[in-house]
Amino acid sequence: QYYGSVDSTPLFVLLAGLYLERTGDVETLRELWPAVEAGLQWIDGPGDPDRDGFVEYQRATEKGLRNQGWKDSFDAIFHADGTLAEGNIALAEVQGYVFAGKQLAARAARTLGFADKALKLEAEAERLRARFEEAFWCEELGTYAVALDGAKQPCRVRTSNAGQTLFSGMVRQDRARRVAADLMSQKFFSGWGIRTVAVGEARYNP
Repeated sequence: QYYGSVDSTPLFVLLAGLYLERTGDVETLRELWPAVEAGLQWIDGPGDPDRDGFVEYQRATEKGLRNQGWKDSFDAIFHADGTLAEGNIALAEVQGYVFAGKQLAARAARTLGFADKALKLEAEAERLRARFEEAFWCEELGTYAVALDGAKQPCRVRTSNAGQTLFSGMVRQDRARRVAADLMSQKFFSGWGIRTVAVGEARYNP
């Protein structure tokens, strides 16, 4: 059965960790732990096919979804000139989910007595934080690229995806403030909500 979603696995890992923090229910977390570990293995394995440290997607068949994040229309991920991103695509927000998921899984692992696993996950999360800042930040836009394409070129487009990195705690505070201010500017905020693509971008469609 087809399942075209790059973010479901890191969100599951994240949710399991949040569940433990909210409820303190160690026994349920212990039952879930094999699935959490399987999710972490997917993140570092099939989820990162070229082993560059970012979780990515690419459809395996022409019948599959071209884009497999929460914005899954065929033209959702594009470059500043409007050309569509090709190859393995690493979405900005998905890296945030992975970061938060690994941090929460580290705390859960420590609670379950897996101290070495916790240290490993914390180190991986910090490496991801550094790589993300270097690869995704677009100083000229004052925000994070929506994605990296298969050639590791950032899609330098102002979208609401960058806003989803904020809750993860992954991004630098000074840059987080710039992203938040941008999202509340007239290019993004309509009065009814935040646009998914800023006014003036190549594929903006009101």
